[in-house]
Amino acid sequence: MAKKISEINWSKLLKVDSAHFTSWFNLADERIIGGANIKFYGLKFKNGKPDYKGFIEYLFAQTEKYVFDEKEIIEIKEDGDSPQEKALSVNLQLKVD
Repeated sequence: MAKKISEINWSKLLKVDSAHFTSWFNLADERIIGGANIKFYGLKFKNGKPDYKGFIEYLFAQTEKYVFDEKEIIEIKEDGDSPQEKALSVNLQLKVD
């Protein structure tokens, strides 16, 4: 686990997987404003309503990937612990550079 903010691979965490994104969101509108192409998305519907619960559960399940790298997740599982539970309870002590 990173000990300093500068050790965090922010580009890895901030990338959006288009397949995952489009599995949850639909393009609602697209406009060019001041030369910028702006896209507006809405959460997909399930049973006639926005699938808030499903999306929140998806985000909850992704938590461990934002706290631990793949090697740490494997080690936590090998120790018999839940990476997700540990990610939600971890007290990160990061130093600001």
